[in-house]
Amino acid sequence: MDALGGSTASASVLGYHYPENRDMLLRVLSKGTEACFIGAWSADGELQAVLPGMLHRAGGRACYNSLPFFGPNAGVLASAEDPARYAGLARALTLAAVELARGEQALSAVFYSPFNPEGLPLPNPALDEDLKPLRVPRTTLFTSIGAEAEWAADIRYDIRKAEKAGVTVQEGIAADAVGRVYEIYAKNCADFGIPLKPRECIEHLCRFGGKRVAAYTARLEGEIIAALIVLRGPRTASYYLPCGDSKHRALQAGSVLIERAVRDARDAGLTYWNWEASPDKEGGVYRFKRKWGAQESGYEVSVVPLVDDGVLKEIGSKGLADDFPFYFVYPYAALQ
Repeated sequence: MDALGGSTASASVLGYHYPENRDMLLRVLSKGTEACFIGAWSADGELQAVLPGMLHRAGGRACYNSLPFFGPNAGVLASAEDPARYAGLARALTLAAVELARGEQALSAVFYSPFNPEGLPLPNPALDEDLKPLRVPRTTLFTSIGAEAEWAADIRYDIRKAEKAGVTVQEGIAADAVGRVYEIYAKNCADFGIPLKPRECIEHLCRFGGKRVAAYTARLEGEIIAALIVLRGPRTASYYLPCGDSKHRALQAGSVLIERAVRDARDAGLTYWNWEASPDKEGGVYRFKRKWGAQESGYEVSVVPLVDDGVLKEIGSKGLADDFPFYFVYPYAALQ
């Protein structure tokens, strides 16, 4: 992955794609889950491209996904310097993944397109011509952090307010702090209807994440009131898991954590902050990200059905959710 991180498409290589996150997924999703990362090498053994993926089996069924937890961006990771060469690699790896999924009698094969803040041509003939998938358009947000940022006035005010109130930042989330962080995170998910990741996600990443994970807590008089976990690729930091105690929301401790994490990422040579997708452009989360100078970048979820529509409709949205709780198997709207 580091070799691909030096290529023209290096911003597409995210912390999600490294063994640290893969191992966490295998540990958390455990029974029925298998990593299916497909690679292409040159004749002299140099890695040319990788397509991250996971296969999950449950209830006598299976599904193939770029990566679980409803994303993140993945797709074929390869140099984009020669679009025709990229297209050939993308086609070969995508078709190989579909064949693997067919061999496992999967319901579908689902591909998330790469994070592409620079708008590079990343053609994939397998999806554009061969397979004719269902396409679900999505939008992610990112901020360029290569140069010292001058944040908006209201962001600077929030940071000063939190610091004046005594909010401090501590790097790392120790084992004895995971419980408190997860308590805050679970309450946030319940309050805003966000799918809850298992506690083991935090435990594993904070213990074994190494240089791919940056974790922080915000404290007030020694008590943890907010936390942030960031996954790092060669050039891109991903806003993986933020949370904040609702009792102290007015202090905007999350802004202090973001400012620190962005500063650390910049010092480490990263150039993009990937905010991830927001469910609603009219919502407060989307507006909050935009306050940090976030720009939109479009991507797609490409769904290749491997069984008849009738089979998927018979299973229904509840059956898919029960068997594959962290996977995008098929658009629920298409099951109506």
